[in-house]
Amino acid sequence: FLGFAFKIQGNMNPKHRDRVSFIRIVSGKFERDMSVWNTRNGKLVRLSNSQRMFARERETLDAAWAGDVIGIVGNYDFEIGDTLTEVPGIKYEEIPRFTPECFAFLHNPSPAKFKRFRDGLDQLLKEGVTQVFELLDTTQRVPLLGAVGPLQFEVLRYRLETEYSAESRLEETRWEFLRWLRKRDLAATEPSLPTGAALGKDSTSANVIFFPTKWSIDFFLDQNPKWEVSETPFESL
Repeated sequence: FLGFAFKIQGNMNPKHRDRVSFIRIVSGKFERDMSVWNTRNGKLVRLSNSQRMFARERETLDAAWAGDVIGIVGNYDFEIGDTLTEVPGIKYEEIPRFTPECFAFLHNPSPAKFKRFRDGLDQLLKEGVTQVFELLDTTQRVPLLGAVGPLQFEVLRYRLETEYSAESRLEETRWEFLRWLRKRDLAATEPSLPTGAALGKDSTSANVIFFPTKWSIDFFLDQNPKWEVSETPFESL
């Protein structure tokens, strides 16, 4: 058996706040209650609550074959792109993702609802509604989100409010460009940053740098020949 997670959706049944991971079967046969490896984290997981879904209809699924899509209901530690296999070590390449072009801090204006805010945000990040980043050399712990367009922020805030009863406030930033960063020369010292740029990490702890203008990217490359940047994570090149 071999498959991968291509979609994660929370609150499909609002009464139970369930989470469904949709798995595309690539080869072999799926059987309910089978155990497979998640090669991203090396964990063996049991696929017990498997369902076939059509609109609002659901039915328990005992078996499926290559080409089928199954829904695994439960709070599994799946992420989009995870490879699930009976043979440890097999792993698909990462599903391509778009480079963010809009960045904003997401504030929780109601401390009394912090848990709702945090739980909802964690779920929506797992679904890939937006990407999350961490700034270096700062004491601020407000989530920094990245999106291809501002509509993604509006969708996230709407779902936080309607599905988790958690209000939020958006604070736009001055950055317009994101690049993944790594040393071209292992002996390179810390990079020299142009005005307005900032260092950070993505959700996988890979190094990134935020730029306010295209000119600042060119300036950075000119001043730091021992460093290189990419519009996509280096692992996916």
